[in-house]
Amino acid sequence: MRTIMAMQLRTDSNMEEVRAEVEEARCERDMIMQLLTNMQEEQRRMAAALGLDSGDRGGPGGGGRRRWGPDGRPGG
Repeated sequence: MRTIMAMQLRTDSNMEEVRAEVEEARCERDMIMQLLTNMQEEQRRMAAALGLDSGDRGGPGGGGRRRWGPDGRPGG
């Protein structure tokens, strides 16, 4: 009976370790996603400041992502 109890305690302990690792991985993922979002926003601000922002990002009336042809002009 003691062996079964010891095995159960070990299993419970391992599950807690796994839960903690999963939670840590989720936090890391969330931080990375926030960093990417911040980088995208900064890139948009920089493009707008340089006059490169066409406003063509999709959404209502946006038309989606602009396509560029091999000659560097729109229409790819």
